[in-house]
Amino acid sequence: MDVLMACVPVIISATKFLLTELPKWLDRLRQRSGASAEKPQIPRQSGKLALNVARFAQLEANPQALADLINAQEAEANAYVIEGLVQQIKIHHKNLTDNESVEAEYGALTPQHVKRAIERETTAIMEKSARLKVLLEQVYQGRIGDA
Repeated sequence: MDVLMACVPVIISATKFLLTELPKWLDRLRQRSGASAEKPQIPRQSGKLALNVARFAQLEANPQALADLINAQEAEANAYVIEGLVQQIKIHHKNLTDNESVEAEYGALTPQHVKRAIERETTAIMEKSARLKVLLEQVYQGRIGDA
């Protein structure tokens, strides 16, 4: 039980990041790449509500309800990986921002290695964001997203 209590702050912090900060970054990446900004509609799981910003705020205010929702085994098994993914995504975002500022400065004369670095960082953010979401969905035993 003590291990779970140590995991809960990591899970809460990662969930806030996934629900608030990360969507802004991903929307900007989609706009930049010209990909569709529309998110695919996923049917709700049998009677379960998706964990969204509003529902998470309610759960965070009620620690017992939050604890009931969390799968303790998944939280303990994945907390370290979740925390690492959040840190990695933040580093990739910083690298992306740095490379984009170089691209803005040089415009059409931007070196190819900077353009490739932008692509690599964008891909890394997208892939690690998806992995983070999957892990948190396992911890919460349900879908995370809108609606």
